[in-house]
Amino acid sequence: MFLAWKPAWIYTKKSARFLEQNLGKFGLNLYLSLHSSEHFDGLEEDQKPKSIGHSYTLPSASETPGFIQAWIRILSEMVAKRLRQKNLAANTVHLWLNGPQIGNFTAQKTYSQATNDGYEIYHRCHKIMARIGPKTPKIRALGVTCGNLTTGQNLFLFKEQKRREELIKALDKLNNRYGDSCIYPAIINLAKKE
Repeated sequence: MFLAWKPAWIYTKKSARFLEQNLGKFGLNLYLSLHSSEHFDGLEEDQKPKSIGHSYTLPSASETPGFIQAWIRILSEMVAKRLRQKNLAANTVHLWLNGPQIGNFTAQKTYSQATNDGYEIYHRCHKIMARIGPKTPKIRALGVTCGNLTTGQNLFLFKEQKRREELIKALDKLNNRYGDSCIYPAIINLAKKE
């Protein structure tokens, strides 16, 4: 028996068995959702994420330090922007690098001071990358992820940190109004040169 499309409320009078036989699992799910007494206050998307990250695969493997650092900075800024949009800050920074010489390199570090500042995330990634050694290996793909998330309010106590926070808010306003690449760190230009 074929059922033509009808508004969902019409199916409220049908039995679970009837809906399952005619519509399969969808029919059973429809019955359960129509007869549920539970009330959902929000969507899953409104819940605080466990981590926020971005990754990128380069067109070809590179061992140019400035180029690799520029991409880490770009990814750090992208992660930081998403953290600020969700009013979050991260204590843990995770760096992932992949290349023909090193395979998969992953390392993370947890700090006592949470941040949602792209420069600070980049600086923390730079410290993690120092574990590889003084020479930059060929890198084909890279990723920056922040975890151990907390709310992003009242992160800073010191005057200079508060000024930096106000500067970041002003930059976000400008970039939101005129486009994401309106104002950006100069090192990002190095990512365009290879």
